[in-house]
Amino acid sequence: MLSRSEKKCDRVVTCMNPEFPFQLADAKDRLSFMSTLEIDIRHLETADAGSLSEVFASAWDEAYRGIVPDVDLRRIASRRGPDYWTHVAQNAARQVLVLSLDNTARGYVTFGHNRHNRIPAQGEIYELYVDPVCQGAGLGRRLLDAARRKLAEQRRKGLVIWALAGNDRADNFYRRCGGHVAGEDNIRFFGRNYRRIAYLWQ
Repeated sequence: MLSRSEKKCDRVVTCMNPEFPFQLADAKDRLSFMSTLEIDIRHLETADAGSLSEVFASAWDEAYRGIVPDVDLRRIASRRGPDYWTHVAQNAARQVLVLSLDNTARGYVTFGHNRHNRIPAQGEIYELYVDPVCQGAGLGRRLLDAARRKLAEQRRKGLVIWALAGNDRADNFYRRCGGHVAGEDNIRFFGRNYRRIAYLWQ
């Protein structure tokens, strides 16, 4: 059950620590260290632009290297630079939740109405990414749960998330969080076709 403070602002505060130990590679070590950080899930701010551009680039590279050609990974990342995130913060911040660790953005989730009528859900998570150095400590689940609460507040029933086929980490994560495969289709970018999978929560 959520505490009153978590229900109000999706925030969990523990003791502060001045530095994040990026050298920690073991998930148990990361989880232990996370307990010493201030973890905040909040709406996007313009000050997050630089950090989120780095999060997107590193998360896309980690998730899709070997699936998407390197040249296209770089091209996609170049379109999500600080200017992109500044624009989003100024125009659509209410559709973005940011995972902040000790006041630095380390992940995000974007959400809104379902854009695919053939999937029986009213809500959709468009993107959910956590900095690879912070993965394995339950932070992605926190973002997912926070977005689901926001969609519920908007009275959107059901949720769909799409991921490119071959992204085994995403597949395992969404299944562990209760999603099940509800369909697939093809998406095309930079002249190449990719199969993607729909995960559904009802």
